[in-house]
Amino acid sequence: MVIRLMFPAVLALQFAALSGCQEDVASGLTVHGKVTCNGKPLSGAIVTLDPMSGTSGPIANTAVFDGEFNIGADAGLHGGKYVARFSMLPPEMRKILPPEQAAKLPPDNAMIGPEFDANSRLFCELTPNTKNELKFEIEFHR
Repeated sequence: MVIRLMFPAVLALQFAALSGCQEDVASGLTVHGKVTCNGKPLSGAIVTLDPMSGTSGPIANTAVFDGEFNIGADAGLHGGKYVARFSMLPPEMRKILPPEQAAKLPPDNAMIGPEFDANSRLFCELTPNTKNELKFEIEFHR
């Protein structure tokens, strides 16, 4: 009777230990990126990293200011291939920015071209246990 009760408990502990190891290896990546628009550092945008077919894990997004962005390990990104999409901050978010950030924003009517947003062909690959540094050049819609 004691053996029957212990076996499921031991199995559960082993599964939990293995699951934890797999999660640590597969996720927790960090990403630092630089973004220029027409050759100048971009501010007031959102970058979204969307996993491509064959890459597991969530979509992650963050703000871009002074031409830089960071995505922390808490986003849960996994190693693999991603499409990068860029869009401008929504007007309601632009209104609440601190003055020093608001001063660096492009004009209110600036729009990022669809080839960098909905139809993006900007791809990147993230690797576990590596410093993931990305660089992108985008353009405003004309």
